[in-house]
This record gives sequence, structure tokens and C-alpha cells, in this order.
Amino acid sequence: MAKNLKIIMLGGVEEIGKNLTIFEYDDTMIIVDVGMSFPDNEVLPGVEYIIPDFSYILERIDKLKAIFLTHGHEDHIGAMPILLKHVDVPVYGSNIALGFLENKLTKNKLKKKTSNFHKVNEHSKPIKVGPFTVEFIRVTHSIPGAFSLWIKTPKGGVFYTGDFKIDHTPVDSRSIELSRIAEIGKEGVLLLMSDSTNANKPGYSLSELEVGKNLSSIFNDKSDDRITVATFASNVHRIQQIYDCAVKFNRKVVLMGRSLKNNVELAEKYKELKFEPKNIIELSEAMKLPMNKVCIIATGSQGEPRSALYKMSVGDSSPLVIGEKDTIILSARSIPGNEKTIYKMINGLSRLGADVIYQTLYNVHCSGHACQEELKLMMALTSPSYFVPIHGEFRHMLQHERIAISMGMPKKNILIPTLGSSFEISKKGFIDKGKVPCKSVYMIGDQESETDEIEIRRFIAEEGVVVISASIDNIGLPKSDIQIVAKGIVLSDSLIIDVASSLYKFLDDGNVVGLNSEEIESEIIRFAKRKFRNTMKRTPFIIPVIQMEERDI
Repeated sequence: MAKNLKIIMLGGVEEIGKNLTIFEYDDTMIIVDVGMSFPDNEVLPGVEYIIPDFSYILERIDKLKAIFLTHGHEDHIGAMPILLKHVDVPVYGSNIALGFLENKLTKNKLKKKTSNFHKVNEHSKPIKVGPFTVEFIRVTHSIPGAFSLWIKTPKGGVFYTGDFKIDHTPVDSRSIELSRIAEIGKEGVLLLMSDSTNANKPGYSLSELEVGKNLSSIFNDKSDDRITVATFASNVHRIQQIYDCAVKFNRKVVLMGRSLKNNVELAEKYKELKFEPKNIIELSEAMKLPMNKVCIIATGSQGEPRSALYKMSVGDSSPLVIGEKDTIILSARSIPGNEKTIYKMINGLSRLGADVIYQTLYNVHCSGHACQEELKLMMALTSPSYFVPIHGEFRHMLQHERIAISMGMPKKNILIPTLGSSFEISKKGFIDKGKVPCKSVYMIGDQESETDEIEIRRFIAEEGVVVISASIDNIGLPKSDIQIVAKGIVLSDSLIIDVASSLYKFLDDGNVVGLNSEEIESEIIRFAKRKFRNTMKRTPFIIPVIQMEERDI
């Protein structure tokens, strides 16, 4: 029987985030990235994050031989602690990607799993895993230690870009390895799998150094204000530039946010950040300095309710009080779905008197993803026989297909994957192998939340909840008045009295005589829902609390 290269997309296509790609050949399986995504809390109340469906992997766990991480962002490593509860295989990645992951595993009491971690860089030798040989190729992104993967197989080579941009002036002076990518193109690339996030954006992405210049300009213009800059805790290059601006304008730096402090400590350990301890102070020390001598770097650019910046926006950041002498810079993009929360936070900060600067007003953020001209250059350098756009919603991947066609790639040589799609690839082309299980898994802490639980939360958020307490004797008749408590819905006193008295009469008429407690609860729910629907056109979530008692003789 012929052996074939099979690729399965468990995440990162038709969506932003939750990246996970499987490569299979004969009895060997490797994984590239195991990421998570963040929910829209209005649609998925209570859900903290979303991970891929691991069932396909766990059903073939003996075939899994290694995991490769392109970089350390949450949408590429965030689901690793969950998967590593079930698997124990070598994990390859940059020092900072594995460092971020180690912090997550320590938090999840899985630190022993780090014994199988293998740190790599652009100088590491290619890694042999069964029929696969994987080489790490340095690229530029919004985090140090970002890599593309050159995956050689018996059927041909796959160039997997990961997240990348072509920045010729990166903050750390480590440019993308264009010469090595060109060499790989000459070797012959069977398949290019390329980042599509910014495929809809013409031209070139903004250099990180340009953001630094713009931040410096704001620091100069706002020399009388206290400056707070919010960014992603993992955006090490941005954090370095904010720090450099603060020092340049003779300001001390305060770090606010646990994840930010942890990441800064890790990045300093691996020499990815250059801070002088004398320039870093605690908030308590900053409160003793003139406001224009302080720069705060904070988490919360997405309006997360527990973040430092959000607490500032609602006046809950004592002893820090936001006022007219505050300039606040949101140096991060809005993750789709977070816009409402972010603008709510901006409005809160503005009401307190702060001058809030964000991307649509000023270039205080740049994307870590390649725009159209950079995607064309990647296509030209690798010169692949076949192409699969990845890392994007359908509209992004479709535009990336158009870019490839404009460069001479035949449409039949392009496959736009769907979530859960699997296909084989060889010199003869693609063979569709159908879909595999790919449902989104909703997580609260490290526990999976069932879909019906999400539906209940959503229903309660929209309709409220009513608790009905009733004492029922062993025959099935009420022993005392019905008690009603409402949360998340406003009920008038007259309505409460009406529902309680109507329900008492319903029970007293013998409608639940002879039923067990579970059946009585169902009847109370049915009666109460009908009553609320008829009187106020609402159907709150009903929780009956039944106390069964012996009848007094």
C-alpha cells in the first residue's frame, strides 16, 4: 500500500487563532502549534478561552512523535497545557516560546512535562522525526523567537510560514532569513502553507521601529502628563520600545499586570529585553514622583475586566487616580469581538479626563503579519508547486488565493482549507480525505464547559433567573406560601404576589399529587414559565427549590 503525506487542519483556518496543524505519514504524526482563541463574552458568557478538538489526536496517540511551536503567542501555544495532560512527546520551540509555555505549565501543575522540551534557534540542526525532517527558519513577527518551518517528507517539502512579516529594521536587529528561504525555494517546495491574516491589506506592513518613532513623538508632546501605555504582555519588542521612550524622556517605569511582569522577567532572562533595574519602580514609589516623571506599562488593551487598565477606567485602581494629566496609549490592535469592551473602556478613561490615543487616531501599533507585497515575496522566494493559505478567516484565505493566482499559480494547485479538513498532497496534487472532528471546546479554567451549559448562561444573561421555593407535603399539597426571588430581571411586587398566589392555587388544586420531587419541579417550571410569558412576554430561567415534608396530623 502506497504511503501518503496527509495534512489535517484542526484550527487556524476560517478563524483567527486556535492554530493547530497535523502532518501524518505512515505511522508517524507531528503537530505544528497548539493554540487557543478568545471568546466573544456576549455570545459565550463565562467562557475564558477556546481550544481545538483533540479527539483525532487522542485516538491516534501512539502515532504522535513530536510537537513543533512556531512562536510563543497564545493562539499558537495556549492550548498546550490541556494537550500535555494526555501526551508526552518531545516539544521543540524557541527559548522564549518554551519559556512562556513553562510558566503556563507551572501554573497548571504540569512542570514535569518540561523535561521533554528542546530549545532551538536558527542555528540548530534540522530535527529528524521518523520520515519528517524539520528545520527552523527565523522570521520577523511581534515577538522574539518566531520561526517558519521547512518540513521535508518522502513526498516533498512543505514550507510552513507560521506568523511572519518582512521587517528590514526589526527592534532586535535579527531580520527574516530571506537568503535561506530563497535557497529552500531552489531546492524545490512542494507545498507552501502561508499566513493569510493581512492578505486583504495592500502594500507592506509598518516596521516596528516606526511605531517606536511615533511613541517617542507622543512622549515629547505629552511631556507634562503621566503616560500609560497598554500593550499585549507577550509583545516583547513593543515593551522594549516603550521602556526606551520612557528612559529617553527621563521617566521611571511601572509594570502593571501579573502576566506582563512574568513575561518581562522571562524575556530579561533570555536577553530578549534590556532593562536597567534602576529605571523600574513599584506603583507606590511612582505615586511620590511628579506625574510627568512616570510611565506605566500595563495590560488590558482588550478591555479585560480584571486587567489593570480596565480597573483604571472604572476608578478602581487605588492609589492611582486617572485625571486630566493622564495620557493613555493603546498600543495594540483590537482582537475581533472585543471592540465593544475596548470602546467602553476608552469612554470610561475619557470621562475621567484622560487623553486616550489608539490605533485609528495614531500609528501606535503595527501588525506582526505580512501584507500583500510581503506575501508575494514569500510566494516568489519559495516558488511552490502547490499552495494552501492558512491563519485567517475565509475572506483572508480567499484573497491570498487571488494573490497566488496573480503570480501565476494555477487555481487547481490551490486548496482553501476548512476547519477540520484533511487532505493528501503529492506531486500529483491534492486528494480530499474528508473532515475530522473539529468542534470548538469551551474552557473555564482547565475544565471543559458543555455546550448546553453555555446555552443556559446565555439564556440567563438575556432573560434573568427566578428562584421559586415551595414546601410540599408527602401527598403533594403546599404547606406554606410560595417564595420567589429574582436576579437579572425586574419583577414588580404585584407580579411576584400574582405568580406566587397562582402557583399556590395550582398546587393546592392537587395538580402534583402523587408525583415525585423531580416531576413536581418540572410542573412548577412549566406553570411559572407560562405565567411569566403571558403576563410580561419574558421567560426567565426558573430554578425550583422543593422541600418535601410530612403532613401534620
